[in-house]
Amino acid sequence: TRTGDNGSSSLFSGQRRRKDDSLFVCIGNVDELCSIAGVVHAMLLERGGEAYGDLSGQMLDIMSRLFDVGAIVSRIPKKNSTGRAEDDDFDLHHVPNLEKWVDTMTEELPQLSSFLLPSGSGISAQLHVARTVCRRAERSIVSIIFGEEEGGGRNGDGNHIPDSVSKYLNRLSDYFFTATRYVNWID
Repeated sequence: TRTGDNGSSSLFSGQRRRKDDSLFVCIGNVDELCSIAGVVHAMLLERGGEAYGDLSGQMLDIMSRLFDVGAIVSRIPKKNSTGRAEDDDFDLHHVPNLEKWVDTMTEELPQLSSFLLPSGSGISAQLHVARTVCRRAERSIVSIIFGEEEGGGRNGDGNHIPDSVSKYLNRLSDYFFTATRYVNWID
């Protein structure tokens, strides 16, 4: 390809930007999170997976949603375009799905009474890494939606990103936290 040798890359819109642009940082954070979810999925399969309920299937769903998020972020409209493409909608049912999964795991867990160290089994430790990378991805999404100015207005490059994307990432970090507890409790 060699087109990125000069430190720039293209978005889906054809727009070229520096590789350290906030959009590429965000896409990279989401991609890293997806890869960590893939590692967790592989580790669950190696351990047999059944003991952990549907965690393996949930990881596959999460990876698919993270691919969707990366695609939405990278489809910034062209300079003269208004709004976002219809296929940039991120279905709101993804957030309640995460909440349902969190509630299902929480019902089986003992009451949380102290802070947790990011440790435990290898799977749990990877889920802690996923949680922290998820928080970084969420911060980078918020940064491109709102820009650097304070005041809450959508004045960044991310006007094309639906609110459901940042809500999903916010709940996803809660999911990863609960999943670490769940895996450690089962182990």
